[in-house]
Amino acid sequence: MTSIVYFDKLLVETTEREQFIVSLQHERFPPSTCPPVTISGETLNQIIDDALFLSEMIFSTTKRLFNNDPLQQAAALGLDADLQAYLKLWNLPELWSQAKWFFRPDFLLTETGVKAVEVNVAPALGGPGICDVHAQAYQERFASVDQRTATLSTEPLGERWLSEILMLAHHKVRSNSESAVFCSIVPDSSFDLNDDFTLPGFKTLMKWHGVNYFYCSADELEFKSDGVRCNGLKIDVVFTDFCYSEFIDSKTNFDVISDLTNAHVNNQVLFLSPPHNTIYDQKSIFTFLTDDSNSGLFNKDEWQRLQRLLPQTKNFDKDTHQLLLNQKNSWIIKPKHNYGGNGITIGKDCDKVTWQQALHSALHSPSDYIAQRFVDQQLPIYDPNLESDRVCCIGPLFNYGVYIGTFYRDIAAQRDKPSIINGASGARYGSIRIDYAKS
Repeated sequence: MTSIVYFDKLLVETTEREQFIVSLQHERFPPSTCPPVTISGETLNQIIDDALFLSEMIFSTTKRLFNNDPLQQAAALGLDADLQAYLKLWNLPELWSQAKWFFRPDFLLTETGVKAVEVNVAPALGGPGICDVHAQAYQERFASVDQRTATLSTEPLGERWLSEILMLAHHKVRSNSESAVFCSIVPDSSFDLNDDFTLPGFKTLMKWHGVNYFYCSADELEFKSDGVRCNGLKIDVVFTDFCYSEFIDSKTNFDVISDLTNAHVNNQVLFLSPPHNTIYDQKSIFTFLTDDSNSGLFNKDEWQRLQRLLPQTKNFDKDTHQLLLNQKNSWIIKPKHNYGGNGITIGKDCDKVTWQQALHSALHSPSDYIAQRFVDQQLPIYDPNLESDRVCCIGPLFNYGVYIGTFYRDIAAQRDKPSIINGASGARYGSIRIDYAKS
């Protein structure tokens, strides 16, 4: 493995977020990238169990609410017409099964337990790379000087994430021992992944495992009789960078996505992320699981557990608009298809005029938004490296339904101002640190 290079201390003239991103872009890792002890092993096991339960409930919506018809679910969610046409063309059981391969609920840690604010049903990309690099940095820098670290553990999330994919690619696409070639596709040439601070860590992860990685625009792919190529290089694994809303917004020709799916079905490439996951990778999926009118579709224990784990989530309409006008501090609004914390408005975090303007804007395109109860009483975690309290988001990650590690993000706790715990808003990334001595 490559050696780790550190900054000795946080630079005074930069903010915590600026230092974190600059360090990652230059493959340097300050002590602040190692998250504090977060939870006990016993608590983590309970969170993993909650995550598995939640995924089971999410994947069961097709049967419980839509008579086992995923196309009906896609229509009810209001998916883009191009997406719906694609799903109708590729309405194959194996692809609907593949839609459940990867998932990660995002839990906020609160004083009364965990609350899932959204779920990601897609292969993770940059995060696992950063997590493994941080884990190595932690081991190299601290294990030799602090004997207490013998009771702590970080999880090799990226290694576990990649190993299963490589095994599947080997059986599906390659029969020899050549190094796998990974390609992530972006909607068009205007997307520059080099601006993504997670990319260096992701490239490092791939390099550690002998994988050739690059990215390209979707229209640069070439479909040949012997497989999928880009600039003459044969590709083993393809995944889509960014969510499909970005591909739709950029007017990407879905013929490319169909060509990729065809190559996948014919075992010419492993296409990790065909758009079938879009019926589950939806902020609005929680509306199905928190609407009182659906309580009869679940048994008593399931419904009580859903109420404990999920904040009430509503589709945006005139009635919701009126409710939120009168209960500003209790709600947030989110774009259904956005990511990275973009477009979220927290009622408690803004004045009355700003809140009214946000609600008015959402009412112009209500099908694009959901409303969700604000999750209060987040549990602060003290970080001795930064000498500050943090609030965190814990994301147990699953490959093919099997737990492989926990994605951890945190941000400075602010007394009077709620925080969005996402990289775009300044959160740190890492794999979770567990104190097994307390379990």
